[in-house]
Amino acid sequence: MRDVQFTVANKHLARLPYGPLGIALGVEHRSLNGYWHSSWQDQAGLNSNQVRGDTGGGYNVTEVFGELSIPLLRNLPAVKALNAEVSGRFSNYNTFGQAYNWHAGLIYAPTDDIKFRANIATGFRAPTIQDLYKAKIISLTGTRDPCAYISTYPGAVQSTIADNCRAQGINPNTFKQTNGSLKYETGGNVNLKPEISRTYTIGSIITPRFIPGFTATVDYFHTHITETIGYPSLSTELNGCYESTGLSSSYCSILNGRDVNGQLYPVARLHENTGAFIEDGLDINASYQVPIDYNNTLTFGADIQDIMSYKAQSQDGQPLISYLSTDAGVPKWVANGSATFTHGRWSLTYMLRFIDGFTYYPSSSYGPTVSEWWKTNQAWYHDLMLTYHGDLYSVTAGVKNLGGRDPNFYANGDYNTSPGMYDYAGRYVYLKAQVHF
Repeated sequence: MRDVQFTVANKHLARLPYGPLGIALGVEHRSLNGYWHSSWQDQAGLNSNQVRGDTGGGYNVTEVFGELSIPLLRNLPAVKALNAEVSGRFSNYNTFGQAYNWHAGLIYAPTDDIKFRANIATGFRAPTIQDLYKAKIISLTGTRDPCAYISTYPGAVQSTIADNCRAQGINPNTFKQTNGSLKYETGGNVNLKPEISRTYTIGSIITPRFIPGFTATVDYFHTHITETIGYPSLSTELNGCYESTGLSSSYCSILNGRDVNGQLYPVARLHENTGAFIEDGLDINASYQVPIDYNNTLTFGADIQDIMSYKAQSQDGQPLISYLSTDAGVPKWVANGSATFTHGRWSLTYMLRFIDGFTYYPSSSYGPTVSEWWKTNQAWYHDLMLTYHGDLYSVTAGVKNLGGRDPNFYANGDYNTSPGMYDYAGRYVYLKAQVHF
């Protein structure tokens, strides 16, 4: 990776009636390259019969950006300060082309004790090297061919699936899937576009003078992302395709036909710009520092997130579906708390982590039924760490998941839990040293 950046900034470019005008301008050029060299075993297909070749690629981007900080009002009745911030960034990628993003915000302080802030911004996430150039391989999945298991589908869609199977020359009453695992091709896609986002936030910063050392922030956020990079689950795509009249669904683009025996050829599941998601929620943060004496301090902290809504669209043209508090890994509440006692160069910290429970449906692909709903327990984790802070180094000894809590287990593909949400390793002890230059 090569990154060259030139920035000019001036916090006092001009004197306005209520304060100085600040400005920053810059140009940046980045060049990123990556390469994957497969082992001879992968190239020969000896690992699960999956042939994986060498691959690589990269991209270049040149960006121009600017920021303005504008004081609007100051030291007036009911207006301690009112400031505006605007910024913009123009990007030129050699892969997908050009993009422009901007941000605008207001900060209003009626007193020294509280500020209110509001922001609106656009953004994008460019496809990564792996998104673009990941090697194409044939993989296996336990997903079933709808034409072979038509009796397992709800009666309302059985006739549609049967018609689609017959149109492909398959008799759904007698057809059998000869292999328990369907094959599919996965890999990068050089035609990817960036993910596009728009975000709104509104909130407050509370620093009451009558509680020295206390700070709290409360922010509402709304994020809408389109052109998300990924792919839906294969079962979602196959079911969505065969449940559509005349195989008219956009999901059917993955099909590559059938062989002479009627078995599905490997379906295409390359990275693509598949859909969208919308998220609303609250972020609440607080910290409180309590001096005990000249050498001892207590510090308390809390970070709480309340997800009010989380809806995702698996593919363009498909409906938005709520995944809040489901096995998609989006709990409604997540919180972290900490308490730290500092004595000179030593600090002892206790941390509490909380993950809300959620509902899942282990045996139904079509929504909940009275007999099939389940709910995971709330998860509480306790951590402890002791740190010595030297002038040029620090040493930390700690224990994560002090109680040795197991992850919540539930029906979730190959994992039977959510690896990104819960601690897999149970209780573990660590020692860490850092050197500061």
